[in-house]
Amino acid sequence: MRENEQTRFLKTAQAVLPGPTARKAFVQYVQTVTQDMQENAEAGDFSAIAEQLGPSPRQAALDFFDSQSPEIQAQWTAEGKRRKTLLWLAVGAILAILLLTVAFFVVTEGVMIVNTETTNFDFSGTSMTLEEQTKLVMELMKPEG
Repeated sequence: MRENEQTRFLKTAQAVLPGPTARKAFVQYVQTVTQDMQENAEAGDFSAIAEQLGPSPRQAALDFFDSQSPEIQAQWTAEGKRRKTLLWLAVGAILAILLLTVAFFVVTEGVMIVNTETTNFDFSGTSMTLEEQTKLVMELMKPEG
């Protein structure tokens, strides 16, 4: 039961924190507080620990974030922004690829026509060697100009 309460508490609280490093640090902090309170026999269940951490999970996370140095806060915030930007870029790239694919199929009506030009040479009635045949074909295939 304690594990479920702790998991719910952490999920609710982590939504407030800006990035994965901040979330990991908060999880470690909660685990340390939980372990300390268990060792001191102050907590029977997780609700007592949650009250010790803050009035609500979100407030506990905000208090934890505010208790960090300005450098750490700036680092965590920048990491969160970077992660969010990369996520939006990935979503945009996927949407662009999908849009281009749909546009391609609309324009070509699902069919792509490839024009090829094939020239056949028949050397069956000659006594030319393979090298002579190749040389003749290469001369005939040269572009004029």
